[in-house]
Amino acid sequence: MTALRITIVGDGSSDANLQPIIDWLIKDRFPMCAYEIAYAHQLRTDGMSLQKRMSAAFALYPCDVLIVHRDAERVDIAARQKEIEKAAVAEDLGLPIVALVPIKMTEAWLLFDEAAIRSAAGNPNGKVALKLPRPKDVEKISDAKTLIFDALKTASELNGRRLENFNVRQARNRVAGLIKDFSSLRHLSAFSQFESRFTVAIEALI
Repeated sequence: MTALRITIVGDGSSDANLQPIIDWLIKDRFPMCAYEIAYAHQLRTDGMSLQKRMSAAFALYPCDVLIVHRDAERVDIAARQKEIEKAAVAEDLGLPIVALVPIKMTEAWLLFDEAAIRSAAGNPNGKVALKLPRPKDVEKISDAKTLIFDALKTASELNGRRLENFNVRQARNRVAGLIKDFSSLRHLSAFSQFESRFTVAIEALI
């Protein structure tokens, strides 16, 4: 087969951070596999049902595997997974669709790498304490987005107007690309579930 094509469908601006995670996972599990990953960033999702979002993503970014991300947030993770599975059956695109559902939100999966956060903040040699949770506790954080934003601001060690002008969203979107090893995520139940489903889908295609 030619290069395996993988498309990620997200539901927020931070979901581009999933691409480096998927990239690392494929290299780790399938080092001989040729692949391409696309994040459906051009997809306009306002008012679009989940199943139509899948269909639109596939039309814009044809693929062999579609990864559909939804944050669980206040909904049980199993309910989110069933929601994605139901939409996949209804749309019937004829390809594997893998649900990716963090227990809270995507940002929780970026909180374990202090060095990456400092580098993304533009201050890799900073020493100020960031007060990050232990890797095994990140799924317990109720608002990981606020936590990583605060950590990035603290890591920047900027003050006054320079801190006001610090683009924390851009900094957040750099974090995942600076992480070299995501194996710590394997301690998290949501990631383990995703990895298992994703592995089965890829093994069926290669």
